[in-house]
Amino acid sequence: MMHIIFSKDNVASANIADKLLKRHSFSKIKEGTWQGQAGEKGVQLVQFSGSIVEISPQFPSDLLIYASTHPPMLHSARAGKLGQCGFGRPPQHA
Repeated sequence: MMHIIFSKDNVASANIADKLLKRHSFSKIKEGTWQGQAGEKGVQLVQFSGSIVEISPQFPSDLLIYASTHPPMLHSARAGKLGQCGFGRPPQHA
């Protein structure tokens, strides 16, 4: 089962969830949870409250999709991109 999670307190997240509900065939199965299909896979749209980056679902899932314009993940830059990285590579310029 895939899960799309959203925060009712985050405007972007709530808008994405609203568009998904309007444009796709989700059925409400309980308060804050809707069931649908993505090809042959089941998908649930699940509502949380609070900060989107602090949501940590405690249920098993094949795939978690955060409905947000600000993904809660770590970003990295290539070593040396902004100057000497100290690992033997020459500085690279952006």
